[in-house]
Amino acid sequence: MIHFFRLFYRNLIRNKTFSVITISGFTLSLTVVLLLSAFVFNELSYDRAFSKVDRIYRIIKDGDKSDINEDAIDYLTHDFPEIEQVCRYNYFINFRGALTHDLHSFKVNQILHTEPSFFDIFDVDFVYGNKETALSDINSIILTEEIAQKLFGERNPVGEPLTVYHKNDLTVSAVIKSLPGNSSLQPKAIIHRDLKTVVNSYTNDGETIYFNRYFVLLEPGSDVSAVNGKLSAHLIDHDMVDNPVHLMSLKDSYFSDARDSSHLMHANLRLIRILGAIALLVLLISILNFIVLFTAQYMTRIKEIGTKKTVGAGCKTIFFQFILESVMIGAISLLAAILLSGLTKPVFESIVNKSFDMNYIYSMPTVLLIPAGLIFISVLAGLFPAILASRYSVLSMFRNVDGNALKIKAGLLTVQYTVSIILITALIVISLQMKHVKNMDWGFDKDCLVKIEVSWRIKDKLPLLKQKIAESPQIYHVTCSNSGPGAVYMGNGWNEAYDAGTWKESVSTFMVDTDFFNVFDISVIEGRNFIETEKNNVIIINESARKLVNWNSIVDKKINGNDVIGVVKDFHTESMYKSLEPAFFIYNQDSYYTWLSLRIAPENISGTLDYIQNVWDEVCPEFVLEYSFYDEWYDAMYKSEERLGFAIRIFSVIALLITAMGTFGVVQFTTRRRAKEVGIRKVNGASVREITALLNRDMLKWTVIAFVIAVPMSWYIMNKWLESFAYRTELGWWIFAISGIAALSIALLTTSWQVIKTATANPVEALRYE
Repeated sequence: MIHFFRLFYRNLIRNKTFSVITISGFTLSLTVVLLLSAFVFNELSYDRAFSKVDRIYRIIKDGDKSDINEDAIDYLTHDFPEIEQVCRYNYFINFRGALTHDLHSFKVNQILHTEPSFFDIFDVDFVYGNKETALSDINSIILTEEIAQKLFGERNPVGEPLTVYHKNDLTVSAVIKSLPGNSSLQPKAIIHRDLKTVVNSYTNDGETIYFNRYFVLLEPGSDVSAVNGKLSAHLIDHDMVDNPVHLMSLKDSYFSDARDSSHLMHANLRLIRILGAIALLVLLISILNFIVLFTAQYMTRIKEIGTKKTVGAGCKTIFFQFILESVMIGAISLLAAILLSGLTKPVFESIVNKSFDMNYIYSMPTVLLIPAGLIFISVLAGLFPAILASRYSVLSMFRNVDGNALKIKAGLLTVQYTVSIILITALIVISLQMKHVKNMDWGFDKDCLVKIEVSWRIKDKLPLLKQKIAESPQIYHVTCSNSGPGAVYMGNGWNEAYDAGTWKESVSTFMVDTDFFNVFDISVIEGRNFIETEKNNVIIINESARKLVNWNSIVDKKINGNDVIGVVKDFHTESMYKSLEPAFFIYNQDSYYTWLSLRIAPENISGTLDYIQNVWDEVCPEFVLEYSFYDEWYDAMYKSEERLGFAIRIFSVIALLITAMGTFGVVQFTTRRRAKEVGIRKVNGASVREITALLNRDMLKWTVIAFVIAVPMSWYIMNKWLESFAYRTELGWWIFAISGIAALSIALLTTSWQVIKTATANPVEALRYE
């Protein structure tokens, strides 16, 4: 064994190029695999920290909904002996919540509305208070330790008054530790569901019906399929649901394709799949790179292997020597990858937009997968050259007549460049699509346009707030609405279009005031704008709506009984994932407006924002001012695609770098092997240009073959990705041409130095070499 390590060390030193290239390539690929594995194991661990997770389920309605009549709890509790506990909840992740103490408001989005049985189902650690009394009073509120410290400092806040949603005066009853970071529930505060602070209901025959989501804890050993079998029938018979329901395990909920209406966190399956595919491609390139280099190096070690066989070394000895060398190189690469993954983890976290802990793969029993995977990959990478080195006779070794070892590199390098061209194409297409989306005409001007979110609680103060804000000469227009471009919260049916069969879906509906179209600079192309004396008896539509019913004029036209008084130019009411659709605009002074939109002057923007803050603090000091710029807000809609593009950019560079290193190593071995041939050709009058063309011919051939294979594959992949956009860039031929030229340029630049060095060498040295 000592002899093996000594020989391994000598081979590493003797073949420095092979050693550096192979170890560097493996290190890069293993770094990617370690980071991705840590991320995936983090995702797989979601909700597993709860001790009863194997028995926790959610009730889901067919159609991927989970809002169920609140009275269903009576039947679930008494009619199903398999159910140990039931808990109703509503969890508003992005709801504009706020907690107020001593006139100081603090924005809190994750407010959980639930009941005491929640603490019998989920493990919650109490810092102050206990689960028996935490929600015993409907006017209680539970804070996480983080929120409690921000509001009350280090003191015990139990018994302190606190106002939630600027509406309900509650008392702090307990402080809890935050739920585990890998939980799909991350509440910052918990209040009693019976408070019904947030309306989640509808009125039927004058009676208000409230809806909740349900967690169910089954008794140990319960048959889930049996419960599912009678659950739907029982709840339908008692008019609790209209459609069948079933139980979904909490362990499956996070990775469910159906986002339903659970309000819980869900995994970004698309990002995980894409990153996983890219990581596998990088690993594939690295393994192919190892095989290519090992195979090429085999040609330089023929005499060494032949000599060993002559003195009695068996085929098994030679075979296991190559396998052990491969495993040793893999072990060195792994140690370097562990260090590199720790250094590059922040970059990877920015790609996936989530923090994660590397300990998920460095703890038992997961950590055992690392050496097992390393041995598998290393053996796989070293298997082919090990077979080559052990199977051929001594005579074949010394004659060096076998060309299979050199032929195989052509196929492997072709696969590498095929993958590289696909990645380059993906990078170009994603960059073009993002540029296309951002530069498209949205139908309104986003520059210097500010959006302020307002609570329905300040409805009475909204006219004064709008008036005072509009007094500034730096603010051109102000409008109130219940939503705006990019976020539509309301839809209405369209009786006329439904009867005509031209539109059967809900129509995006905006509740606006008279300044809406002025703020967004949207032209009224027929008819007129609203006037302040009008109520909810007139309507304005967009161009797309008029086209659906093929109206030449809107004179005497009605929609759902309302007079159509105007048509506005089309603008994108939602993201570029959807095409232009019909839209309604209704003016109703009694509407619960939730947005203020402002068109401000481009000069002294910070001063204008300070002015808005001062007005806000004067009119509604108990509320938190939340504003954003429309251009930034729209850009944020495509952050996931930008992160995807960034991921492909990073991994494309890694894949190309690994491929280039492998190409460089192969060319070095190839030119060394052909040194005598080059010397003879030069003696016979061949020019440097002819020699260079000769040595680059194979590289050109491999790249062309890779290009032919990669074009249809990359076209299919990117065409499928673009289908998710309503407005997309064209897959022009030049995109694939650039990808092929880029791959060829990288290949030629990688090999040029070595090729030119060989072509310009003194032929006497090459011939004397033999």
